[in-house]
Amino acid sequence: MVIVDLRESAPVQVPRLSERDNRDLVNAISGEPMVRMLEGRTVLFVPGIYVSGQTLPCLVRYDLESGGQRVVRRGTASIDRWLVDPNGKIIAEQDYDQQDGRWRIRIARDGSLADVASGRELIDAPSMLGYGPTGDTLLTRFTENGDPVWKLLSLKDGSFVPFVEGRSLRWPIEDPYTHQMVGGVQFVDDEFHDVFFDNSRKKSWDAIVRAYGAADHVRFVSASTDFRKIIVLVEGAKMGYQYQLVDLEAGRTTQIGNVYEGIDTPLEVRRIVYPAADGLEIQAYLALPPGREPVARRGCRCWRRWSAFFERTIRRSRVRPLKFQQLRRYAAVGR
Repeated sequence: MVIVDLRESAPVQVPRLSERDNRDLVNAISGEPMVRMLEGRTVLFVPGIYVSGQTLPCLVRYDLESGGQRVVRRGTASIDRWLVDPNGKIIAEQDYDQQDGRWRIRIARDGSLADVASGRELIDAPSMLGYGPTGDTLLTRFTENGDPVWKLLSLKDGSFVPFVEGRSLRWPIEDPYTHQMVGGVQFVDDEFHDVFFDNSRKKSWDAIVRAYGAADHVRFVSASTDFRKIIVLVEGAKMGYQYQLVDLEAGRTTQIGNVYEGIDTPLEVRRIVYPAADGLEIQAYLALPPGREPVARRGCRCWRRWSAFFERTIRRSRVRPLKFQQLRRYAAVGR
């Protein structure tokens, strides 16, 4: 990950490697960084990688003001994710053993991490998504009968409760200051739509969507603390594909820039359905050049060679039959 200091125009790589310390760190990240404000300073908690006979996960703390860095947690091969609270303390930890499919979630209690949930899933293990709508809950995602199910995990007693509002959401929207879930993203009619829970944010966001109109599709990117200045991603025949700043107080918008340099008009994206080798219907999206129609082609020799190589490799790796069938099904997508 590269951080650019706009005051000095100097890029900094995080995690930073040093000859004196942290020599076992790998200059790469393994997950989404967590941003926390500690004593008025912006601090990043970055999931990283270190080497100790094998590559293992770790959590790196990096102070943007001083440039100070230290490893706050070194994990084992089964560690999947950590969650840091607003005070910079690890509040939860999740691990998943890829060999036998066993998982567990631990939360902070009396100064240490204690098991509150565990189970066994060979393919779709549950995952922590972040904080729930309140600071005393964690948002988790399970898979039940092939469908994603969101549940709230209480940090007080470790119990799970259903999260009805999350049934139609693909992923959460987090407040960058409280780190609590304030909304989520839906996928309706082949498009992503942002929704917010509290009336104030919902009213402001609905007003923005109405102002742009049906011709332009608007996505939420980020916002100020009071939700009065909002950065949006706009896509449409009139606006093209660009980032804009919406100032609700001043009642105006300001263009920040195009997503892709030199492309002012977005290409048509069409939804298509095609059959895989086993008859499974695959849904996909195709971007069309101006004035062109999609042409169906089958029997690509290069794909057949790669598919055969893929299946031989999987068989030799001693993956369980259930996992192999699942991967084989995914392999058909590329045909």
